[in-house]
Amino acid sequence: MKRLSVGLVLVLIGSFVPLGITGVAGSTPTFVAVTDGAVSSLVTVKSIDPCKKPDPTYTEWVANISFAQGGNPELTYQDLSVAADGSWFGSIRVPISAVLGHAQLVATCFNASGGLLEVAYAPVDFIVTPGTFDATPTGALGSSITVRSEDGCVTPAGAGDWVAIVNFAQGSNAQLSFVDLAVAADGSWSGTIRVPPTATLGPAQLVASCFDAQHNVSFGATYTSDPFNVTPGSFDAAPGGAVGSSVTVKSIDPCFAPAGAFAWTVIVHFAQGGNNQLNFATGILATDGSWSGTFVVPATAVLGPAQVTARCFDASNAIVTVATYSPVSFTVSATVTAATRVSTAATATAPAVRVALG
Repeated sequence: MKRLSVGLVLVLIGSFVPLGITGVAGSTPTFVAVTDGAVSSLVTVKSIDPCKKPDPTYTEWVANISFAQGGNPELTYQDLSVAADGSWFGSIRVPISAVLGHAQLVATCFNASGGLLEVAYAPVDFIVTPGTFDATPTGALGSSITVRSEDGCVTPAGAGDWVAIVNFAQGSNAQLSFVDLAVAADGSWSGTIRVPPTATLGPAQLVASCFDAQHNVSFGATYTSDPFNVTPGSFDAAPGGAVGSSVTVKSIDPCFAPAGAFAWTVIVHFAQGGNNQLNFATGILATDGSWSGTFVVPATAVLGPAQVTARCFDASNAIVTVATYSPVSFTVSATVTAATRVSTAATATAPAVRVALG
């Protein structure tokens, strides 16, 4: 929740004195405002002390709210209407050119068409904070991560190609992969980025910012990074079967080939007891990263629990990247079970190469 702050503590409440002071003679009028926010966010402001029109001939008596930072007293401003009782209320957007850190909101009532009298309010301190965005928190290699802005980044004047960029970062690598996303007129953005095949299991980060890809403007909008956890992929396999029975396997999460791989391959193992490879088979993946096939429960299997495991690797050994899948429990039974006859054919958009064990 945004916090409201009073520009100056009001000691006594009194009537407006039409020379720029209110309350006790010589005191400074005050207003309240949201005290922190990201660039492009709306900041609500509201008068505590009124600023009644001091001269009936003034036809454009307004409350001017300026956003000041560093040596610039007016990065942006907003004029607000003043009610008959001198009160005013409205909002101002944090300018895209603001930088993280301290700033001030400055309010003044004056006659926009000219006049000597004005009412200056005590400024309110403001902190520019990083924006926030939502993202899928976990996923396997090759899976899609949905990202969506919570705070927008409105396109600034002069920008040639204003975009939101989302980086997938892990370890010391700040950009394992990235995606550029279009920014809507209201500053919002959304889209997807895939977990890169070169990522490893464990923590990673999604880092977002907005910038001008044509570099017509030098400033941008920064966001607080979102944590992400790379998890093993998932695949389907029948839960059990007898020795010699045929078992169908298929990928749930895709297994995309990383750059530099010459023979990106899926390998499926049948493991039992202390032997993690009673049998195995390899196959080539489809262009969309999917794979499916069948294997025969090996003759050396014994009744009881076993596992089906899968991973993707480069058979040419040009790269050492490996994509792992969570193992699927399997039970070797005395007879062929109905479960082994259930079809789990792949639904990939490209045909997957079938692999067969046995």
